[in-house]
Amino acid sequence: MTAGGDDWDQAVEHARAEQITEPAKVAELPYEEALLLAGRLRADGIPATVFPPQPTTVYGMALTRLFSVLVPKELLNVARDAVRPYLEGPESSDG
Repeated sequence: MTAGGDDWDQAVEHARAEQITEPAKVAELPYEEALLLAGRLRADGIPATVFPPQPTTVYGMALTRLFSVLVPKELLNVARDAVRPYLEGPESSDG
């Protein structure tokens, strides 16, 4: 392939057994908030994704109201600590 081509001719590295992990839910939020939280986790170095990946709509109304923010189960406690300030309501800061 030429230098400006795609990577389809490159070898694929398959995940080893120790790299495969189970997802764990760290939060359930409306779609936009879930995307923002997943982005904050990724900015902190914690792999995160939103499930389902896109809202499903019928006649303009979302079928799914809440979306899960998923992280590797090995990082669940670290992720919970990282998201705690964003999930606490304003009443928790009153004392």
